[in-house]
Amino acid sequence: METLVKLYPITWTVLRRAALISALAMIPVAMVVVALKTDRLSGDGFSYLDIAAAVASGNGFQEPHGLWPGHPTIRRPPLWPLVLSLPLKLWGTKCALPVIYSTEVVLHAVTVFGTALLAWMLLGNWRRTACATLIVALWPGTQPYLVAGLSEPCSTAALTIGTVLICLGRRTFFWGVFVLSFVPLARPNFLILPVWIAVVLVVLRARRRLDPMFIGSPRRLIAAAALFFAPFVVWLMRNYAVTGAFPLVLTKTGEALYGNYNSLTATVGGPHFARWVMPNLVPGEESQRSLAGRMSELELNRYYRAKGLRFIADHWEAIPALIAGRALYAAMPQWPPFGATPTGDKYSRDYRYLEWICRLALYATAIIVLSRRSLRLDSWYGLILTSTFLTTATTVLLYYGWERFLYQLTVLLAPLVCTDARLRLKSGASIRRAAG
Repeated sequence: METLVKLYPITWTVLRRAALISALAMIPVAMVVVALKTDRLSGDGFSYLDIAAAVASGNGFQEPHGLWPGHPTIRRPPLWPLVLSLPLKLWGTKCALPVIYSTEVVLHAVTVFGTALLAWMLLGNWRRTACATLIVALWPGTQPYLVAGLSEPCSTAALTIGTVLICLGRRTFFWGVFVLSFVPLARPNFLILPVWIAVVLVVLRARRRLDPMFIGSPRRLIAAAALFFAPFVVWLMRNYAVTGAFPLVLTKTGEALYGNYNSLTATVGGPHFARWVMPNLVPGEESQRSLAGRMSELELNRYYRAKGLRFIADHWEAIPALIAGRALYAAMPQWPPFGATPTGDKYSRDYRYLEWICRLALYATAIIVLSRRSLRLDSWYGLILTSTFLTTATTVLLYYGWERFLYQLTVLLAPLVCTDARLRLKSGASIRRAAG
């Protein structure tokens, strides 16, 4: 079996064809969004829109209809609200829902276009490029994100375009790292991506399977790591200026920790086992709104964090079962977690089963392809894909196996599953002819 090492070049012809394929693939997506959109958002979409509207109106990064109106907020990652604030500033907040739906579709189109370029670079075959593009464009799990106003389309747009730029070579490598650096500002769990990249590189070097020409000098890697973390450091400095606490990523981390480690989620066989619940649901817990009446964002975050850590310390024997339960939950059909869901009431049981079947089929195909050694880790696509898998696995096992935390990996897997055993590495001349 051949390995995907040599990349097919990106020419203007390739760009035009990829744009055409992406545009055609997005037509049914836009039609679905128009058909399924509601007069309201769901899940975290309310909060993202509230912050974006405040930014667009010149009131700063705050949540006017949240628990602490009039105060700067740190409850949400900044990238998606800031991106959304730009079209809201142009077209006004009175038409907020059409603006947010349109922006989500545009960001998904960027992801689809990036997938098309990445697939071409790896495969050099337009039929298989079109197949990978359609997988991402029509992925059933994407549609709820688009109509709920969630940050997944924003994060995957940065992930795919950043990966493409890195794979293009040295001229665009640092541009790719810069684009990739925005992913943690939408999904903070991707802060550990460079850590996993470093681990994979160390393993490859120890096994003498690392080409020094591929990785470059240590200075280059250090510069890339510094560039990757730079935008997030700016966010941390802003949070320090607001609260005086450093480092402070989000004030929802305490809520996330306690929502995952409590008596409900640790009860094997219970309806909440290995899931996330609002702390309000924990028996004996005071409501969040009541707590917010006498605590600041930072104080409430520390309160929940202390409760989560205390539960872990007192119930450490329950942690292995929790971890196993999260892995199992990630492989199951995803149902609405107590109202906090991107699917809302509009999406039927049949729809969720469709997403589950597609997810299992994609992952099973990826396992088969990888078992044939169709991918080498000493390529930037292989390195980013492997590190994204490890980042996703870490998130699922320590936090929650929701499909939202699987989505970035799903997008990157699409080009891989479209490989073919009959494909052969071509010479440089034949690759150039194929690109034309």
